Amino acid sequence: MSDLRILYSTFPNEKAAQIVADKVVDLRLAACVNLFPLLSSTYLWKGKRQRDKEVVFFAKTHKKNISKLKKKVESLHPYECPCLIVFKSSQVNKAYLQWIK
Repeated sequence: MSDLRILYSTFPNEKAAQIVADKVVDLRLAACVNLFPLLSSTYLWKGKRQRDKEVVFFAKTHKKNISKLKKKVESLHPYECPCLIVFKSSQVNKAYLQWIK
């Protein structure tokens, strides 16, 4: 298991995702954030099926920063109940992990 962590989330639009991405990178809570626009999501919310276009947000960080990163993303997130999932990497190349640190 490596020290790299990836925080996954979704946002309602690219502007909202970019605001959070800029903030967490500026605060050095994430080394890099990737945004993938135009995800199609189908889900139940308050008893009704919803279909929305969203933006996928992947923030890459060191394990020592993951708690602060999660708290910051959650505090800035526009959703009432944001998705925040942390992935632990099993492998990462040494040069990239060094840059993350």
